[in-house]
Amino acid sequence: MASWISRAFVARLRDARASTVVALEAAITERTAELERSQRALRELGDHNARALEEERTQVSRELHDELGQQLAALRMELSILAVRADDGGRIERADVDELLGRTDALVASVRRLVSGLRPPALDGGLPAALQWLASEIRRDASALCTVDCDRASAALPGDVASMVFRIAQESLTNVRKHARARHVTISFARVSGSWELRVLDDGVGFDQAAPIEGYGLMGMRERALAFGATLSIESGPTQGTSVTLRL
Repeated sequence: MASWISRAFVARLRDARASTVVALEAAITERTAELERSQRALRELGDHNARALEEERTQVSRELHDELGQQLAALRMELSILAVRADDGGRIERADVDELLGRTDALVASVRRLVSGLRPPALDGGLPAALQWLASEIRRDASALCTVDCDRASAALPGDVASMVFRIAQESLTNVRKHARARHVTISFARVSGSWELRVLDDGVGFDQAAPIEGYGLMGMRERALAFGATLSIESGPTQGTSVTLRL
């Protein structure tokens, strides 16, 4: 009897061990697949960022050549004409000066637009001013009411941290403008339980978080946060709006 019980116990132990091995192998296989998916997603994100950077450089180069180059060439031509007229003792009319001033103002506006596209000047005034600028942009582009509540102490954050927070807020608002059809948007940045917390909340159409997401915006936001040891969480649902929270 004791021998039979011993054999039965050993058999059950063997079965349990086999089940454990199978479960571990399945877990390892799933984890390996997750890592491969993550690595593939990161490679795709890297490729996307490289293409986006090259496209941005091409766009800036084109604008510098086509717009600023043409305006500078026209300005130089006008100045050459005025110089010849002055050498011949001719009179320089006020209208000629006004035209040159107009061309100069157009050049200044073009340079400011290019600089703003590369790095918004609002960041130079600190994060609170930069978030207010984002709010004004979303109010203009999406016709949504956007309010900002930003701790003034955040103006003392290091530049690279402020830029990261700004870019994540900017990408969040880009998604609002493109997809949300929101009427109200709130941006808050404050100290919460010893950490800085950015929250962008909208009352738009939301999205199903279980569904595949096209594009690289959300992935890029997570990678930006991870690079600074921050965490990014997104909550959304159909007709429930979207909440993006960054904790740093």
